[in-house]
Amino acid sequence: MATEAEPVFINKDEEMSRNSHSYLTSILSYFFFDYLRKNNVSGSVHADADIIFPNSGVRLRPDLSYFRQSFAPNEWEESITHVPELVVEILSDSSYLEDTFTKKHFYASEGVAEYWIVSSSLRSIIVYNLEHGQYVLSQQVFEQGTIYSKVLTDFSVEVSEIFYR
Repeated sequence: MATEAEPVFINKDEEMSRNSHSYLTSILSYFFFDYLRKNNVSGSVHADADIIFPNSGVRLRPDLSYFRQSFAPNEWEESITHVPELVVEILSDSSYLEDTFTKKHFYASEGVAEYWIVSSSLRSIIVYNLEHGQYVLSQQVFEQGTIYSKVLTDFSVEVSEIFYR
């Protein structure tokens, strides 16, 4: 049985439509990479990268993660051992509780500055920002509207661009 220090996470690879998940991961990656390139911002975006969180030693594979520093491929062949500044999780029916509660608290405890929860069924994005060790709801957009990042200055994306492309 897991203790509070040892969260148990489901294997999303077995729990949600790979087509929907793959599409949302790809389109969000595109927006993040495009922003970094156009604004000459350093850092790296990783899809499904193994991350060993240094505070707890827990290994997770967020759907998307952004790091201020760039990593050469040989630096993360096994696992990245840094805390990302931003994490995106894409909900499935079975991961709702995990992504909205368990991972939300876990990422906050590890110091992830911004956490996005993306729902294809609701066509929504929820953004939390870390303040004093806890996440505070920053934005919640359904179907239409603009999401902004506090971690990536001047980054914004129209929610309709993600779900209606």
